[in-house]
Amino acid sequence: MNLSIFILLLMYAKTITSYRCHVDLITTITGRFMCKGIPDNNVQILIGRKTFFGIISYFHMQKPCYYGNIKIIFNRRKYLNIKPVMKIIHRCKVLRNNCHIEAIKQIPPVYFSGRGIPTNVTFNFGTLDLIRYLPNQKFICRRAK
Repeated sequence: MNLSIFILLLMYAKTITSYRCHVDLITTITGRFMCKGIPDNNVQILIGRKTFFGIISYFHMQKPCYYGNIKIIFNRRKYLNIKPVMKIIHRCKVLRNNCHIEAIKQIPPVYFSGRGIPTNVTFNFGTLDLIRYLPNQKFICRRAK
């Protein structure tokens, strides 16, 4: 009798401990955007993953709220062990209406790993002044119709 109960406990031990230890892994990305020293709300942020072949697939898009501040909160359990990137699309110092500037910024992968870091993690990229050159920056124009 005791042996059969012990065997049943061993069979369900993994299920019981995983249910008991289940926590939400939350990643928060915060920062602020400025254009010539003035808070800029005309910015678009895309968070994505970089694949082995260098192709980026985006899974989150957001615009900053008041005073150029941005705060992105999401559950990272779906996005464990990826190479995260942040694409910044803005129109600071662009005079033509059909043009914009794109820059890709790497997010350290430690903020998206599941081991060795606490459950709630905040990645603060600080204040980005968009008038300065960002790494991997491209000037893109659409054709005028």
